[in-house]
Amino acid sequence: MSLATTVKRHATTLVLSGLAIVGSVYVFVVDRGSVTTHEAEQRKKNLFGSWRADEISELTIERAGKSAKVSRGAADALGQTVWDLSLGKDRFSAEEQQVDQLLGTLEFATYERVVAPGSVEPAALGLDTPRLRISVTASGRTTVLTLGGNASTPPGAVFAEVTNGSDKALYVVTKELAEVLDADPEQLRARRLVPYSAADVA
Repeated sequence: MSLATTVKRHATTLVLSGLAIVGSVYVFVVDRGSVTTHEAEQRKKNLFGSWRADEISELTIERAGKSAKVSRGAADALGQTVWDLSLGKDRFSAEEQQVDQLLGTLEFATYERVVAPGSVEPAALGLDTPRLRISVTASGRTTVLTLGGNASTPPGAVFAEVTNGSDKALYVVTKELAEVLDADPEQLRARRLVPYSAADVA
């Protein structure tokens, strides 16, 4: 049987196999970072509609005219995540516990209420000169949380905008959440004098 005859005979199978491969690549590469229906339901009160901690590669914090970047490094000998911290031109090891606390706060951060588009004057939102901006990159996609000016209620509440690609949503968050997030990134810097654990010392 000739090659042409074999290909013609199995053309349908080959086409379907090709489509299956393309679909798999799309799901893995393109659709991997998308929010699933289950996630959307489970996290409908959260600021971040999707949270996959293992896929987070980087956080950028912009505060008080300064910028800090927390980047995931290679895992250590025990398989634990190692984070690096960049403050301006300086690089440091990040304190894992502090980074974990920040990630945990972001993961479970919720809003008080949704702000309808156009219901508040743009100048009152304070988003043009925000007090804080945190960008979280996971699977190549970046979600940005911006804290702006004070809202009318509840007392001390703050306007917050969440941007994910072309999607934007405006919320009001509590004073307590805003204060926890609006911390000096210097606190993420490792304070250990000796960069070894007891298990590493020979």
